[in-house]
Amino acid sequence: MEQLSKNNKNNRLIGRIVALNSGDVSDCCTLVKTQTKTMQLNINAVGKNNGNVSGIVLDKLQFEQSEQSYNVKVPTDNSDNFETVTISTADELIDFARKLNSGDVETAKAFVKLQNDIDLKGKEWEPLGNDVGNAFSGVFDGNRNTISNFVIKGKSTAKGFFGYLKGEVYNLTVNCVITGKNTGAGETCGGIAAHNDGGTIGNCAAVVGLVGLICGKGKYGALVGSNTGKIFRCYTAGLIRLKTIKWYIGFPILSLIALIVVALLLPTSETLPMFVPLPNDPGIQRIPGQVGMTEGNAVSLRFERVISVDTSTGLCLLNMVHPGTSTHNMVVQICITDAQAFEIMGSAGRSDADQRKLGENPMYDPENHRMVLAESGNIPPGYRLESIPLLSQPNGAVIPAGEYDAIAYLTFYNPESNARVMVETQFAVTLQVK
Repeated sequence: MEQLSKNNKNNRLIGRIVALNSGDVSDCCTLVKTQTKTMQLNINAVGKNNGNVSGIVLDKLQFEQSEQSYNVKVPTDNSDNFETVTISTADELIDFARKLNSGDVETAKAFVKLQNDIDLKGKEWEPLGNDVGNAFSGVFDGNRNTISNFVIKGKSTAKGFFGYLKGEVYNLTVNCVITGKNTGAGETCGGIAAHNDGGTIGNCAAVVGLVGLICGKGKYGALVGSNTGKIFRCYTAGLIRLKTIKWYIGFPILSLIALIVVALLLPTSETLPMFVPLPNDPGIQRIPGQVGMTEGNAVSLRFERVISVDTSTGLCLLNMVHPGTSTHNMVVQICITDAQAFEIMGSAGRSDADQRKLGENPMYDPENHRMVLAESGNIPPGYRLESIPLLSQPNGAVIPAGEYDAIAYLTFYNPESNARVMVETQFAVTLQVK
């Protein structure tokens, strides 16, 4: 196909990661394809750069498992400065968007944690922060989850999961379709955010179909349309097609995403990940002479069944060994049931509002619902991890000295795609808190 290397003469800006950058973009990669009906377009990762760009990799995923992986830090306590919000369902996400877009000040600066993947089942999405006056200025922790199967269209000139972002977003993947207006108006589109207005986006991904972009002076980025903030360690995948795709009408969103992925995979041997790469735990140490296996489906591990917890340092002594005979990455959590937490500490660590909301759910059972006391980062095969820190609970609850029954909860991930690939495993352990 014919190659084009610049954005068109109508001042339309297109970027496989960011359309217009006036901030910082670093350590990102893209598998996005850009084309018209008759031409393959050679579009840059950043359509126009007025800021700083470094470490960009094109047409290849470049997230290595190493001792120097970034450790995302987000607030975990509930202070007077922000409200803590947990989101588990599509209805809760839509309700959060409604509050933010109606101008609720507390919602705008909230600390949000996504509890699981959310499928919006083809719904038309109203961007979070649909107006500059309703910009999200809090912290949104996607918690390595994906929000998928939604469409952004309509008359809005800011199209993205976030319309206007002034806060921070981490560990979030979005999987969506954005349709252009096909007019001369100046719209801005991006999978994570249309406008990153001084905010921070880290460890995120956007798998998008940007379609119907025929003319005009818009900004079209797979991750962000216009950036004046900071973006790091993100990837994009999908298709930017500069002509209305007539066969798109009437197709389910998942079918379109499947076609996008197929189009991506045809010219490359790379596997498309559907989850943000997991940050390695900063405490991991390589086991001499051991390298993780690349084939098979096996996990082996060794750790303490009596875990010492030093409240003066906040560390849980695991002595976890994840030998190179394993084929999957691993994350470990140390948990107790809510019922235990209420008996031991008088609460399960949540804010009063979150615990009240959880208690209103008819499916809530304190004997089965868990409170996470400590959690590791990623532990690749061939590494060991001596200890993990206790988590700071939103309401400040601290486990007192004593000996308690607990659960070591292990989750396994494909080292290439970062998708969960095995049924979670749990073991009974004893906590000795000193």
